[in-house]
Amino acid sequence: MRLVDKAVIRAASAYAICVALTACHRTNRAFTPADPQGSFLENLLLMMGNVDPRTGKPDPIHVRALHHTWALGFDAGPTNSTFALLLSSSTLSDPISGLIAALSSGYGPLHFGATEVAYKNMRDVGRVENVPAMIERVKRGEAKLYGYGHRTYRTEDPRIKGTKKILGALKAHTPVLDIATEIVRVAGEDEYFVKRGLHANADLYGVFIYIALEYEPEMVPVMMMGMRTSGLMAHWREAMSKPNHILRPALFYTGPVTGTGPVSKI
Repeated sequence: MRLVDKAVIRAASAYAICVALTACHRTNRAFTPADPQGSFLENLLLMMGNVDPRTGKPDPIHVRALHHTWALGFDAGPTNSTFALLLSSSTLSDPISGLIAALSSGYGPLHFGATEVAYKNMRDVGRVENVPAMIERVKRGEAKLYGYGHRTYRTEDPRIKGTKKILGALKAHTPVLDIATEIVRVAGEDEYFVKRGLHANADLYGVFIYIALEYEPEMVPVMMMGMRTSGLMAHWREAMSKPNHILRPALFYTGPVTGTGPVSKI
């Protein structure tokens, strides 16, 4: 397992460097090499150029906010992206290839991409006063409310409590956050959502942590995949510690068995 552990560290580091290079390219900042004495998160922020201009080092408050945020979501069981990684890794591909598979899966708006879509949709609402009309459109099936409902959490997402504490520490207050709060209030009193057991999930609030840390909405899914990297690598490590069997689901034909037309002759 020594080589496996080295591969885990290499894969997590490679992802962090790719994230930093992407962020620097998007913000026109110079890439800063990692500090051998810094922690993983400190170096991630340092490489991205997310530093206090007075010290040239990451703001400890920002590091602490990311630490707590990532602790809330480093793993969530066999998610779609986790399965994508394990599916890829069952062919004995390297862990970086597995992360690429997981990232491709997580990019969709029904997975990590939901945070970006949720934020942009809330931003498009414009004003708190427009929330009731937006909720009515959702009920009529004319719009989708991202950041609401969860396949695992049938009551309030337990991660929201911790997320709100982090937002408080960052003093993150924006007009869009007010809209999110109003969505929770209006939906929480609406019979449509109450009867269906639909509650806000971490995607509704979590995006505001990254916005407060000055990341663009488009970078939020990328950062969230960084949050999940340690959990994904734990799954990969476990898979490598066991006898390997390639994952190849069986397909069963359930269509008509009688002929529907003449058979062509060769």
